[in-house]
Amino acid sequence: MNLLDLESVYKKWLAEPDLGLIRILLACVLCHRWPGDPVWLMIIAPPGSGKTEMIMPLASLPDTYCLSRLTPHTLLSGLNKPGTDLLPRLNNRIILMKDFGTILSLHPDSQREVLAQLREVYDGLYVYETGSGKRDTAWKGRVSFIGAATQAYDHYRLVQAHMGERFLLYRMRQPPADETANQVLFHDSKRMKAELESAVHKYLEQFNNIPAPELTPKEREYIVEWVVYIAQARAHVEWDWGHREIVAVYDAETPSRLAWQFGQLCRALNLIDKDNTLTLLYQLMLSAIPPHRLEALRLLSSGEPITASTIATQAERSYNWGLHVMEELHEIRLVKTASVTSTSYTPRTIYQLVKPLPEPPTV
Repeated sequence: MNLLDLESVYKKWLAEPDLGLIRILLACVLCHRWPGDPVWLMIIAPPGSGKTEMIMPLASLPDTYCLSRLTPHTLLSGLNKPGTDLLPRLNNRIILMKDFGTILSLHPDSQREVLAQLREVYDGLYVYETGSGKRDTAWKGRVSFIGAATQAYDHYRLVQAHMGERFLLYRMRQPPADETANQVLFHDSKRMKAELESAVHKYLEQFNNIPAPELTPKEREYIVEWVVYIAQARAHVEWDWGHREIVAVYDAETPSRLAWQFGQLCRALNLIDKDNTLTLLYQLMLSAIPPHRLEALRLLSSGEPITASTIATQAERSYNWGLHVMEELHEIRLVKTASVTSTSYTPRTIYQLVKPLPEPPTV
């Protein structure tokens, strides 16, 4: 089965499926089967947009494991009894979690604990201690992760601060609502599941035992440019919302994990659809930038000095939105203060873009 055949099966059952996401999901499976650090992917899209239908054809692969929810005691129970811990059974598997919102809805203390555990799992070493003074349980291994969440993910700053450097984000393209609704009326979900799973299995068979190809100098150049920009553009800024002021700006991450994950996906995409590899990686780069910052950066692309009020007007947002996003971009040094002018009422700060969005790749 070739890629066009696989796409035709998706098109049969889903209204205008995101073909780029299909390629990226397949690439994540290939990356998992190669040695090295894992690739973790989070798909962002509104409810009912087909995230589950895109992920679940991977569920019957021998190296995937579906999880519906995670609590602080899901991975390692701490009971010290054989067979009670899930994490050892996840070794060398891809976790599929079609609703990451179950983690977002946890109590903040439990959420922090689960996120801390996921960091350890990504890094390949997790030691569970109960406070007795000894190491009760230790796990060492390798786990990949593919999850999905609504745009609420963007509003959980804790998640981004704790997990941002480990997850690659992909913002799924939305099909027309009327076509989606019409397609669902004719769904035979059991048959759809069987056909999609079979097609994915058959397609991936051709890549068994194929090693990762080398990156070209051009690909390396693009990846370095993009991951450095991502690291700066998504640097964490902490607000005191009561006083509406920034209280902390954290240094941008070192983009070593990003570079590795982009590199692995680039290698895998080259096997799947080489002509569109860089375009898909560019989409991942844009998806990694917080949406409000990305929107403002696009409006600033002309390079002309601009006020927060003008940005807000162009974006059809409130003035507070414009002020918020421009202050963030200023603090992470993507824009600078060009000048301050005064009106009869209040001083106005004029901003100018310092570091524009990278240009799309040339094919």
